[in-house]
Amino acid sequence: MKILAIDRFLEGTRLEKVQPHLKDEMKVSWKHYKEGYIREWYFRQDIPGVVLIMECESLDEARSLTDEFPLVKEGLIKFDLIPLGPFEPLEALLNLK
Repeated sequence: MKILAIDRFLEGTRLEKVQPHLKDEMKVSWKHYKEGYIREWYFRQDIPGVVLIMECESLDEARSLTDEFPLVKEGLIKFDLIPLGPFEPLEALLNLK
């Protein structure tokens, strides 16, 4: 299952709270990338944050993996997880049924 994971800073999070955890955050990111769970990752251009494209068996597995990030453990960020799939409306639009 392909999952879009978008992080967001929780209320009260300040850069000085985030900074000490960034190296460990990258270590966890790299670990998940090498294991094949993170397929792509991007830095947001509009606000500070990351967007991950993950490949997991389920949303529960994706949540378990994102919960390993130090910034999540410290209560500084949270990931919104969105399951992605084929664009099924195309089938109806093209009368492919």
